[in-house]
Amino acid sequence: AVPTRAERSATERGIFRDPDAAQPCIDYYAYTSWLTADAILCLARAVKEHAGPDRVVGTFYGYTLQLFGQRQQNAGHLALRQLWESPCIDFVCSPSSYAFRDVGGRGTSHIMSLLGGLQLHGKLWFSETDIRTSLTEVASGMWGRPDTVEEDCLQQDKELGRILAQGIAHWWFDVGRIRYDHPILMDRIAGWCAAADRALDA
Repeated sequence: AVPTRAERSATERGIFRDPDAAQPCIDYYAYTSWLTADAILCLARAVKEHAGPDRVVGTFYGYTLQLFGQRQQNAGHLALRQLWESPCIDFVCSPSSYAFRDVGGRGTSHIMSLLGGLQLHGKLWFSETDIRTSLTEVASGMWGRPDTVEEDCLQQDKELGRILAQGIAHWWFDVGRIRYDHPILMDRIAGWCAAADRALDA
């Protein structure tokens, strides 16, 4: 039987489940994660079959370092290996973590997933930068929004330095009307794009 919402919401050891007490819940979460990954792979397989096997196909998935605890168990993101091992998936992506987006040295930029396992399976990670800037007036959440353009540049330095060091792919996303249109910030981003082009040779 599908565990009740109350059974799924309870945890036995902090954020962890105790198999002796909660095996039906653990099984349920394993199944819903398998089902989520299976649906993704069904669509990815269709793209490869109809558009051609040389088409690059990817998905947002695997937010294991972001949706931690109870939220993670309910999210369907626990079937990482299922996607890693599929020839139908070429890349996986997410925004950089919404946690720890503080400016300067106070925040630690990181991706939401388990990068090493993905890379061992020959997949590429795309990091989506949707960091709110000081120019942003309205967005769905203002996580780590700096007060000045100089702090915006610190945020971009931290984010893009990590991206180059980890050898992952990247794009900027203006979700929620995030703005980057300040000459100093645009110049800094242009410098990072040039550095990224040079890093490809390394």
